[in-house]
Amino acid sequence: MQIEDGDLFNFDIDVQPLLTVLVGKILEQSDLEIREEEEVKRIRDAKSEFLKRLKEDKARIKKIEEEEIRLKSDMDNKKGLKMIEKNYRKNTQKKLVSKVFSKCLFKSLEKNSLDVLAKQGLFLNKNIPLVKNKLNEFVASESEINSITDQNLIDFNFDMMRHIREIKTKKHNEIILERYEYLEQIKIDEENRIKVKDL
Repeated sequence: MQIEDGDLFNFDIDVQPLLTVLVGKILEQSDLEIREEEEVKRIRDAKSEFLKRLKEDKARIKKIEEEEIRLKSDMDNKKGLKMIEKNYRKNTQKKLVSKVFSKCLFKSLEKNSLDVLAKQGLFLNKNIPLVKNKLNEFVASESEINSITDQNLIDFNFDMMRHIREIKTKKHNEIILERYEYLEQIKIDEENRIKVKDL
């Protein structure tokens, strides 16, 4: 028995549909892989852009903080110099007031006291510079001690108020930093949610 061409196997009829399906599947799979690669590339680009912006934001915030610290340091230095100058002027003025006060207070007291002592016969000569100088020195030094004590109390009160202000400022800065970190976390969570939704 003789077999004619095309009786057992016809390429166009038998193989062509298989090849069409295989090629179609390969093209479909290739297209899917290309899309996945593009999606991965897009996600990587978005991630790198986000990290770049985050880095820029951190650098900007750090620069602002450093500028604020520098300005605060400058202001503190200026305040410190002004305070030293003010205290020096105050102390000089207090010393001067103490000396003037002692002289004015004991100007007539000295004369009257020496007159009384002379009348009682205790002093024959009323012009005794040693007594006058010692008396003035004593009053001036006592007035100066009182002024220094008052100044120490004022300085202590000022230091306490400054310490309280520093604590309040630190607490305020901590609250602002916590709020900033909270907002940053919300931003990151929102971007992650959008990425997951897009996938």
